[in-house]
Amino acid sequence: MRNLRTQTARKRAVDLLNRIAVAEPDEIDLDLLAWHAGRFRIQDSSLKNALGRLVRGRDGGTIRVSSSIHNAGRRRFTIAHEIGHGVLHAPGTPWDSARELSTWDGSSIEAEANRFAAELLMPGFLFVPRVVGCRPELGVVDGLADEFGTSNLAAARQFIDCTREPAALVVCRHDDGEWKAWCQRGTNFPYRVR
Repeated sequence: MRNLRTQTARKRAVDLLNRIAVAEPDEIDLDLLAWHAGRFRIQDSSLKNALGRLVRGRDGGTIRVSSSIHNAGRRRFTIAHEIGHGVLHAPGTPWDSARELSTWDGSSIEAEANRFAAELLMPGFLFVPRVVGCRPELGVVDGLADEFGTSNLAAARQFIDCTREPAALVVCRHDDGEWKAWCQRGTNFPYRVR
Protein backbone atom coordinates (compact mmCIF):
# COMPACT_ATOMS: atom_id res chain seq x y z
CA MET A 1 0.00 0.00 0.00
CA ARG A 2 2.77 2.44 0.94
CA ASN A 3 4.60 1.96 -2.37
CA LEU A 4 1.37 2.45 -4.32
CA ARG A 5 0.60 5.70 -2.49
CA THR A 6 4.17 6.93 -3.09
CA GLN A 7 3.88 6.10 -6.78
CA THR A 8 0.54 7.88 -6.99
CA ALA A 9 1.95 10.99 -5.30
CA ARG A 10 4.90 11.06 -7.71
CA LYS A 11 2.69 10.47 -10.75
CA ARG A 12 0.35 13.31 -9.78
CA ALA A 13 3.38 15.64 -9.48
CA VAL A 14 4.64 14.65 -12.94
CA ASP A 15 1.13 15.09 -14.38
CA LEU A 16 1.08 18.65 -13.02
CA LEU A 17 4.54 19.38 -14.48
CA ASN A 18 3.43 18.00 -17.84
CA ARG A 19 0.39 20.28 -17.76
CA ILE A 20 2.70 23.31 -18.04
CA ALA A 21 5.28 21.48 -20.24
CA VAL A 22 8.28 21.64 -17.88
CA ALA A 23 11.44 20.53 -19.71
CA GLU A 24 14.19 22.03 -17.49
CA PRO A 25 14.61 22.68 -13.75
CA ASP A 26 14.40 26.47 -14.16
CA GLU A 27 10.89 26.06 -15.66
CA ILE A 28 9.46 24.72 -12.38
CA ASP A 29 7.40 27.82 -11.54
CA LEU A 30 5.62 27.24 -8.23
CA ASP A 31 3.20 30.14 -8.65
CA LEU A 32 2.03 28.72 -11.97
CA LEU A 33 1.94 25.14 -10.66
CA ALA A 34 -0.06 26.20 -7.60
CA TRP A 35 -2.58 27.94 -9.83
CA HIS A 36 -2.92 24.89 -12.10
CA ALA A 37 -3.15 22.55 -9.10
CA GLY A 38 -6.23 24.21 -7.62
CA ARG A 39 -6.20 27.95 -8.25
CA PHE A 40 -3.98 28.39 -5.20
CA ARG A 41 -2.16 31.67 -4.55
CA ILE A 42 1.07 31.81 -2.54
CA GLN A 43 1.37 34.30 0.31
CA ASP A 44 4.04 34.96 2.93
CA SER A 45 2.53 34.94 6.39
CA SER A 46 3.52 35.24 10.02
CA LEU A 47 2.56 31.68 10.92
CA LYS A 48 3.47 30.90 14.52
CA ASN A 49 3.32 27.10 14.78
CA ALA A 50 3.75 26.05 11.17
CA LEU A 51 5.98 26.48 8.16
CA GLY A 52 3.12 26.19 5.70
CA ARG A 53 -0.64 25.97 5.49
CA LEU A 54 -3.11 25.45 2.67
CA VAL A 55 -6.33 27.37 3.21
CA ARG A 56 -8.99 26.38 0.68
CA GLY A 57 -11.96 28.37 -0.49
CA ARG A 58 -14.68 28.15 -3.11
CA ASP A 59 -12.56 29.80 -5.77
CA GLY A 60 -9.25 28.08 -5.01
CA GLY A 61 -7.22 28.87 -1.97
CA THR A 62 -4.08 30.30 -0.47
CA ILE A 63 -0.83 28.61 0.40
CA ARG A 64 0.47 30.50 3.41
CA VAL A 65 4.22 30.21 3.94
CA SER A 66 5.98 31.28 7.11
CA SER A 67 8.00 34.43 6.62
CA SER A 68 10.50 32.94 9.09
CA ILE A 69 11.80 30.60 6.36
CA HIS A 70 14.94 32.29 5.07
CA ASN A 71 16.35 29.42 2.99
CA ALA A 72 14.91 29.72 -0.53
CA GLY A 73 15.12 25.96 -1.13
CA ARG A 74 13.29 25.22 2.12
CA ARG A 75 10.62 27.78 1.20
CA ARG A 76 10.12 26.18 -2.24
CA PHE A 77 9.87 22.73 -0.67
CA THR A 78 7.24 23.98 1.81
CA ILE A 79 5.19 25.45 -1.06
CA ALA A 80 5.49 22.23 -3.09
CA HIS A 81 4.45 20.23 -0.01
CA GLU A 82 1.30 22.35 0.36
CA ILE A 83 0.53 21.98 -3.36
CA GLY A 84 0.82 18.24 -2.70
CA HIS A 85 -1.85 18.45 0.01
CA GLY A 86 -4.06 20.35 -2.44
CA VAL A 87 -3.66 17.74 -5.16
CA LEU A 88 -3.68 14.59 -3.01
CA HIS A 89 -5.82 15.23 0.06
CA ALA A 90 -9.26 16.39 1.07
CA PRO A 91 -9.65 19.76 2.80
CA GLY A 92 -8.84 19.94 6.49
CA THR A 93 -5.25 18.68 6.61
CA PRO A 94 -3.26 19.82 9.65
CA TRP A 95 -0.72 22.62 9.88
CA ASP A 96 2.71 21.62 8.64
CA SER A 97 5.53 22.19 11.09
CA ALA A 98 9.18 21.23 10.68
CA ARG A 99 8.30 17.81 12.10
CA GLU A 100 5.69 17.07 9.43
CA LEU A 101 7.97 18.33 6.67
CA SER A 102 10.62 15.82 7.79
CA THR A 103 8.24 12.83 7.63
CA TRP A 104 9.11 10.78 4.56
CA ASP A 105 8.49 7.18 5.52
CA GLY A 106 5.20 5.42 5.93
CA SER A 107 1.87 6.14 4.33
CA SER A 108 0.84 9.26 6.24
CA ILE A 109 -0.50 12.24 4.35
CA GLU A 110 2.66 14.12 5.36
CA ALA A 111 4.92 11.49 3.81
CA GLU A 112 2.78 11.59 0.66
CA ALA A 113 2.97 15.39 0.46
CA ASN A 114 6.76 15.22 0.89
CA ARG A 115 7.12 12.63 -1.88
CA PHE A 116 4.91 14.77 -4.11
CA ALA A 117 7.03 17.86 -3.32
CA ALA A 118 10.28 16.02 -4.05
CA GLU A 119 8.97 14.86 -7.41
CA LEU A 120 7.51 18.28 -8.25
CA LEU A 121 10.79 20.08 -7.55
CA MET A 122 13.17 17.33 -8.69
CA PRO A 123 11.22 15.18 -11.16
CA GLY A 124 12.84 11.88 -12.04
CA PHE A 125 12.79 12.63 -15.76
CA LEU A 126 15.11 15.61 -15.09
CA PHE A 127 16.90 14.44 -11.94
CA VAL A 128 17.93 10.86 -12.80
CA PRO A 129 19.97 11.79 -15.90
CA ARG A 130 21.95 14.21 -13.73
CA VAL A 131 22.87 11.57 -11.12
CA VAL A 132 23.76 8.65 -13.40
CA GLY A 133 27.41 7.88 -12.83
CA CYS A 134 27.82 10.52 -10.11
CA ARG A 135 29.48 9.55 -6.88
CA PRO A 136 27.43 10.19 -3.74
CA GLU A 137 29.28 13.29 -2.58
CA LEU A 138 28.08 16.45 -0.87
CA GLY A 139 29.39 18.65 -3.69
CA VAL A 140 27.19 16.79 -6.17
CA VAL A 141 24.16 17.12 -3.88
CA ASP A 142 24.84 20.83 -3.32
CA GLY A 143 24.99 21.39 -7.09
CA LEU A 144 21.71 19.55 -7.60
CA ALA A 145 20.05 21.57 -4.81
CA ASP A 146 21.17 24.80 -6.50
CA GLU A 147 20.08 23.68 -9.96
CA PHE A 148 16.64 22.51 -8.82
CA GLY A 149 16.11 25.32 -6.29
CA THR A 150 15.50 23.12 -3.29
CA SER A 151 17.13 22.39 0.05
CA ASN A 152 20.29 20.31 0.34
CA LEU A 153 18.43 17.79 2.49
CA ALA A 154 15.66 17.31 -0.09
CA ALA A 155 18.25 16.98 -2.87
CA ALA A 156 20.19 14.41 -0.80
CA ARG A 157 17.04 12.35 -0.20
CA GLN A 158 16.14 12.45 -3.89
CA PHE A 159 19.73 11.52 -4.81
CA ILE A 160 19.57 8.47 -2.52
CA ASP A 161 16.24 7.46 -4.12
CA CYS A 162 17.54 7.87 -7.69
CA THR A 163 21.17 6.72 -7.64
CA ARG A 164 22.35 3.23 -8.48
CA GLU A 165 25.51 3.85 -6.46
CA PRO A 166 25.70 2.33 -2.97
CA ALA A 167 24.75 5.27 -0.77
CA ALA A 168 23.05 6.15 2.49
CA LEU A 169 22.08 9.41 4.11
CA VAL A 170 22.42 9.76 7.87
CA VAL A 171 21.14 12.88 9.58
CA CYS A 172 21.69 13.75 13.25
CA ARG A 173 20.40 16.75 15.15
CA HIS A 174 20.25 17.93 18.71
CA ASP A 175 16.61 18.50 19.61
CA ASP A 176 15.12 19.25 23.02
CA GLY A 177 18.29 18.24 24.88
CA GLU A 178 18.86 14.93 23.09
CA TRP A 179 20.42 13.70 19.89
CA LYS A 180 18.08 12.30 17.28
CA ALA A 181 19.10 10.54 14.09
CA TRP A 182 17.54 8.92 11.08
CA CYS A 183 18.90 7.13 8.05
CA GLN A 184 17.80 6.54 4.49
CA ARG A 185 19.51 3.72 2.60
CA GLY A 186 19.76 3.59 -1.16
CA THR A 187 18.57 0.39 -2.81
CA ASN A 188 22.15 -0.70 -3.52
CA PHE A 189 23.59 0.12 -0.10
CA PRO A 190 24.99 -3.24 1.08
CA TYR A 191 24.99 -2.64 4.83
CA ARG A 192 22.23 -2.70 7.38
CA VAL A 193 21.87 0.62 9.19
CA ARG A 194 20.14 0.92 12.55
